[in-house]
Amino acid sequence: MTHLIRREMIALLGAGLALPNLDEAKALPYAGAPRLTGLPGGASPRHLWIAQAGDGEELHARIRTPEGATDRTGVRALRWLFRDWRDSDAAVRVDIRLFDLLAGLQSSLTAIHDRPVRITLNSGYRTRARNARIEGAAPNSQHIHGKAADITLAGLAPAAVAEAAEVLRAPGLGRYRTFTHVDVGPEGRRW
Repeated sequence: MTHLIRREMIALLGAGLALPNLDEAKALPYAGAPRLTGLPGGASPRHLWIAQAGDGEELHARIRTPEGATDRTGVRALRWLFRDWRDSDAAVRVDIRLFDLLAGLQSSLTAIHDRPVRITLNSGYRTRARNARIEGAAPNSQHIHGKAADITLAGLAPAAVAEAAEVLRAPGLGRYRTFTHVDVGPEGRRW
């Protein structure tokens, strides 16, 4: 199945349907929530459908306008969703490139599976204090800089999500048994 996803992701990349260039953030026009876009199965690299694992708070947010500019309202809502709800709701200015990466991953996997796939955020921003309490967490984790997300996608194995993130050239990628770590920190980090 992993090889099938890789072939389909490469085909989507070639067709220009997957992740936009993270620097330019050029993407398909936003047309609303999943199932309202032109992609088979819904979703758009300008839009993110995500739920927080803690309390199930769910958000459909536009990241980019049709012209590619930042949608400030959507990004502000996403930054709040990514707060450290385990540590007094502390928040930080999450890097918008992380939202672009997640939306590209979501829209590509939605197109491949012909159904909207919601992202569940297990961990976004972490305070330094909470990060220090997590066994095995890197002392300078990208989570404390607002550049990382530990995620699952509904109905997809973490290995399949990691394979798709690899094809999309996520700068940082961690493969775990129950979730996938993606980040927009320094490029080429894999574990």
